Amino acid sequence: MTVVRAPLQPWIGLWFHWAVPLRGGLFAANVVYYDAYNLKNVIKALVVIAIGWLAYWFIFKRVKVKLPRTFEEFDHLVGVMSVVSILLFWAAWA
Repeated sequence: MTVVRAPLQPWIGLWFHWAVPLRGGLFAANVVYYDAYNLKNVIKALVVIAIGWLAYWFIFKRVKVKLPRTFEEFDHLVGVMSVVSILLFWAAWA
């Protein structure tokens, strides 16, 4: 009898790799520095998060920033020149 497993969604692996260390850090911090987790500090942190969400939804999401493409083109030029110089050095070394 053959068991066929469905592949995991890609976001599950990503979630696992960043959520587990963060959760472990929270548990370790809770053990080491228990005084930080009082009601006043928790409410303060939640208010800061709520202000950030509101600023994103009402201000930053509507702002359109158009950056010039000159810097991106220059970055591509520098990248290609670096790759070509590495290839030339490699060819000369061999």
